[in-house]
Amino acid sequence: EAGFLEAITAELERLGVRGRLLCGRPSRVVREGAAHAAWGLAVHDLQPAASLLLQRAGLGGLRELGCGILMPHKTIQTSD
Repeated sequence: EAGFLEAITAELERLGVRGRLLCGRPSRVVREGAAHAAWGLAVHDLQPAASLLLQRAGLGGLRELGCGILMPHKTIQTSD
């Protein structure tokens, strides 16, 4: 998980995107007989333009298997 977060943080920096990361449960994705580690990921506190950029660009690899594809997620915000 630590290596995954480091790689994602580097990608976000390359894209100029700032946000808080929250990893989900680990899983495995198999491609051509090779198993790859995968995690769910939530990226919080994004500016609207950064959110759209991530949804267009994705993160990481194996997108043809459904990895690295980001979708908007409804959150609940409380008021003070």
